[in-house]
Amino acid sequence: MIEKSTENRTHRPGGILLLIVHYTLRLLQIICALATIVIWGGDIQSTRNSSHTIHSDWVFSVVISSISLIMAIVWMVPQVTHWRYFFMDGILSGFWLIVFAIWGRNYIPRTCGSSHDCQELKVSVWFSLAAWLMWIITTVIGFILFNRDRKYTHAGSWVNTIRGGRARTGYPHSNA
Repeated sequence: MIEKSTENRTHRPGGILLLIVHYTLRLLQIICALATIVIWGGDIQSTRNSSHTIHSDWVFSVVISSISLIMAIVWMVPQVTHWRYFFMDGILSGFWLIVFAIWGRNYIPRTCGSSHDCQELKVSVWFSLAAWLMWIITTVIGFILFNRDRKYTHAGSWVNTIRGGRARTGYPHSNA
């Protein structure tokens, strides 16, 4: 009987614990994106209905939230090797920092009193901070996994064959 070789297979780095952390972070990113879309989108709609101009801050925040929602859903698909695209997480975390800076500057020092709209916007500021932190965490995890995956993938590559004929020790494809 012919047996399949498992030497050329790549393994998902991190194991089950990292998989649980990954799905938990992505789910929280989806929740933060949905919360900010609902809050800011509702305010855009009420501003539009009252025939006032819509500020670019609102539109920018909703666009970043929408892109984040789409990306978090895409990264939850099991076949997508999300760590290879960690730079996308980094770009989104930078945009979330900008969103937090825009809204935090206006609403963190403000005292709302009994204004429901002001309190909603303060909540959205903290959701944007939480989203920024989660996107930073997934960026760092993705960078670490990318480098670990790169080491495993290239341990027995043609470059190592030219340099010495054998893969370095300590890697799964090691011949030493």
